Amino acid sequence: MKGKATSFDIAHYAGVSQSTVSRALRNSPLVNEETRKRVHDIAKKLNYKVDKNASNLRTQQSSTLALLLFEDPTSDESQINPFFLSMLGSITRACAKEGYDLLVSFQSASASRLRG
Repeated sequence: MKGKATSFDIAHYAGVSQSTVSRALRNSPLVNEETRKRVHDIAKKLNYKVDKNASNLRTQQSSTLALLLFEDPTSDESQINPFFLSMLGSITRACAKEGYDLLVSFQSASASRLRG
């Protein structure tokens, strides 16, 4: 097998459908224990990792928070208020602790946007 293992690869080796693999990896009660164990064992053997982005698309849910920081006049050329940067580590750790990903974006404060 070339490249990363997929749920279709696991399905092939386990002799089940791809949807059964998906359910088994989510520990669904719809999959019997023997099949679930076989799927998990094959996934481990193939070093399979769930693609978080694909999973989020399928469930139409995401555990990502966005943090927008706007330019702020500073004494140097950074245009980023050091107060916000000092909070970034704490925010990142709190998000990780609760199982969220954090997307940080630095935005320029254009005059047209500030006029409302």
